[in-house]
Amino acid sequence: MIGTAPPQISVIITCFNQQDWIGDAIESVRTQSFVNWECLVVDDGSTDETAQVVRQLCAADSRVRLIRQANTGVSGARNTGFVASTGEFIQFLDGDDWIRPRKFELQLLHFQRDPDIAVSCCGFSYQHLRSPDFNRYPVQPIQRAPLQQLLFQWFDGSCLPLHAALFRRSIWPVNVLPFRPDYTGRCEDWIFLVDVALHGALFGNIDDELCVYRTGCAGFTSSAKAWNVASLMAAVQIAHSVAPELKNKFLEHYFARTLDRYLELQRPEILQDSGNWRLGNRLTKPIFSLLRMFGLSQR
Repeated sequence: MIGTAPPQISVIITCFNQQDWIGDAIESVRTQSFVNWECLVVDDGSTDETAQVVRQLCAADSRVRLIRQANTGVSGARNTGFVASTGEFIQFLDGDDWIRPRKFELQLLHFQRDPDIAVSCCGFSYQHLRSPDFNRYPVQPIQRAPLQQLLFQWFDGSCLPLHAALFRRSIWPVNVLPFRPDYTGRCEDWIFLVDVALHGALFGNIDDELCVYRTGCAGFTSSAKAWNVASLMAAVQIAHSVAPELKNKFLEHYFARTLDRYLELQRPEILQDSGNWRLGNRLTKPIFSLLRMFGLSQR
């Protein structure tokens, strides 16, 4: 019977002004074939009808609980849900994404088959908000001990949506929060997964496509410049935590990779202004300034 045993899985859904999608996220949890879960919906300061939608679903299912707080950003909201949770396994889910009905069942079986792993990763697909179609892009499976992969290949085929993973709670010692409370920038999932790998957690993969990443919703849509600045700031955060022998190699690799990506995105403007060395100077100066800031050689 539902609700008679302590929840084995704690689902932490974070949302901000997502009244149009939060119901789908919660319903995707309610329709799971595995039923022993709790769902903590952290409303991070929404000003629309998000909370009212969640309250209606709380009334329909006692396993769903609403937590409201002033806006702190997605990392702070996830930490709030984690502190309030009790499950042996943790499922993070954004309010505009959703999971398929057998996700919990199949990933718990994965943990049983491979008891050494602390993270079970599954396949995923993309769906644009205005399209009924699902797309699955080729990605590299996450390695068993993935620190090097996460550091050097995250934006080159190893990116993993957070809700594609199911985590053992034991990854984090008592009184340790999963997300860095002092970091409010973007690319927080990348930082989080690197931290999990630094804890020594082993990862495993199943090929089943068990979750959907929805694109086209209100969120971080920005210029190439803003996105690349955000990822650079995340890289700097990561560099503070890795071993000294990796720090310079990682930052040099990532700054060079970011510059290449930015130049590629800016190619049309560059062609329009071809022959102007000042443009190239403007594009490269921020990267080299960061290199100098961290005392890195410029090979």
